[in-house]
Amino acid sequence: MSGMVRSSTLGASGLVGDWTLYRITATDGTWTIPASAAMLYIEVIGGGGAGGGSWQATGSPHDVADTGGGGGGAFAWGMYSVAALKTAGITALAVTVGATAAGVSGTNGANGTAGNTSSVVGTASTSGYGNMTLTAYGGGAGTMPTSGSSGCGGGGGGTGSSGSTPASGNNIGAGGKPHQAGVMTGGDQGIAGGGGHGSNNTGGNLANSGEPGEYGGGGGGSSNNATAGDSLFGGGGGGGSGGWYVFTHGGAWNSYGQGGAANGFENGDTLIQDGPAAAGTSRSYGAGNGGAGMHDDENDALTEIGGAGGVPGGGGGGSSKNSAGPSVGGAGGRGEVRIWAI
Repeated sequence: MSGMVRSSTLGASGLVGDWTLYRITATDGTWTIPASAAMLYIEVIGGGGAGGGSWQATGSPHDVADTGGGGGGAFAWGMYSVAALKTAGITALAVTVGATAAGVSGTNGANGTAGNTSSVVGTASTSGYGNMTLTAYGGGAGTMPTSGSSGCGGGGGGTGSSGSTPASGNNIGAGGKPHQAGVMTGGDQGIAGGGGHGSNNTGGNLANSGEPGEYGGGGGGSSNNATAGDSLFGGGGGGGSGGWYVFTHGGAWNSYGQGGAANGFENGDTLIQDGPAAAGTSRSYGAGNGGAGMHDDENDALTEIGGAGGVPGGGGGGSSKNSAGPSVGGAGGRGEVRIWAI
């Protein structure tokens, strides 16, 4: 099938022995279980949501035109006995890899595109047996500005549902299920697989910024709260556009904080003149970091676009306001499927 790379490299998943890795990065198709395999270990990463596209505001200051970052994609895994699958009549798996979520732009701003779901499905042909299904949902999109407020990031995808895109600028994007509010002081983290909430747009502080997820992705940042949430196993959220010379932290993979290591210094945490913002770190193991949002440097360059989410699963950063023409939100990182066979 297209987009499949076979490798004997064990990577960073802690597997030992003569495992063979099949890394599937593009297109949907059928993967046939090798005749010699006894066990399968499968990792699935959903796609990150794209950042919002900027509004053509005029006048100064016009930070209210800034946009939200997208939420990170979720991570799911499973270990399967090939003998048990064959007993159920499953000899091949249908693989869906969540495609890149495009960043968009518009005359008066536009929401980003929600992240796409990745999955592996084995359909049982033996009577009395159920199907094998492993799904990792995508992150919610970053929102465009509305009159007087900026968009906010979507929540990361949880193992039970996708992250949501906020209905309006000052609202959070809810994290994918399962989710519990107030797990840590001032925050809404995703636990037991859930995605982190996206930022809300009231006041510049970490308590209102994008929140972390566990197996779900990190929540995206907004204008006033540009910092995005990290994720232990899923993709980091995209940074918000940040307003006037505000740092725009993308979220990181392998962390349960906000804004990556040292508050995002790994993830394009630099005041870039005229953009584009830095992309999130991509990886061949684990998941991607969120892209940085584009801070507002008041120059109105058409290149003031959000940073792309790292592959796989990183959320895209929000674009900056621009009176010269619409700027594009950062694209959400595509998903990925990895199958180890022994």
